[in-house]
Amino acid sequence: MDYSGIEVRIGACYHKDKNMIEYICNPDSDMHRDCAADIWLLDKNDVTKELRFYAKNQWVFPQFYGDWYGRCAEKLWRVCRRLKLRNGMKVEDWIRSKGITCFDDFVQHCKQMEDKFWNQRFRGYQQWKEEMWEFYLRKGYVETFFGFRFTGYMDFKRVNNYPIQATAFHCLLWSLIQIEDELKSNGMRTKILGEIHDSIIFEVWPPEREQVIQLVREVMTQRIRKQHDWIIVPLDIDIEIAPVGGSWDEKQSI
Repeated sequence: MDYSGIEVRIGACYHKDKNMIEYICNPDSDMHRDCAADIWLLDKNDVTKELRFYAKNQWVFPQFYGDWYGRCAEKLWRVCRRLKLRNGMKVEDWIRSKGITCFDDFVQHCKQMEDKFWNQRFRGYQQWKEEMWEFYLRKGYVETFFGFRFTGYMDFKRVNNYPIQATAFHCLLWSLIQIEDELKSNGMRTKILGEIHDSIIFEVWPPEREQVIQLVREVMTQRIRKQHDWIIVPLDIDIEIAPVGGSWDEKQSI
């Protein structure tokens, strides 16, 4: 059971960026697709699955966690320019037709896209980061919604990442504790094996499969929001199950 995009969703509870909340709440929107379109000068409908994947993992999340346009540009240039568009044209040939003829041109383009990313698309998020940094400089700490306080010497990235990442994990931990209590109180044979990052790993007793799925969905997406009213966006989970006696390699999404 994996919390879907939990750090993005919890981040929105902190910075309350209107565009980010729209991306989360509107199933027809896609920030990774839109950013891929910006980077490669494409129409949104022309963004391939591969280009979206690399925009997500080598642009959007690195930017959220404090990376800068130069390093992002280097990774994207190395991997994506050899990919092909839906019409079969190489990405490298496409951007050359748009005036980006070398790596240095691409770096400057990414610099402009970084400015658009923070000062247009997610301006509210950027403003929150600046306010958090000013608060830390005055007070010497930052706090989370769960009441945990981070102190000591921290740079700009840590000041803004720690509250979001810590709170996302504590949402998982809160859910794990609630589910464990329910399994025990109901005398169920399903066991929690542990957690990995934003996932809870179960050993499911086959006759309890549907009951466990229902319990987990309720706790991780509904009860947690009733308990913590600062969660202002929907939470979602992804579920993968292996066949009885099967390996993790055989897991399938449901």
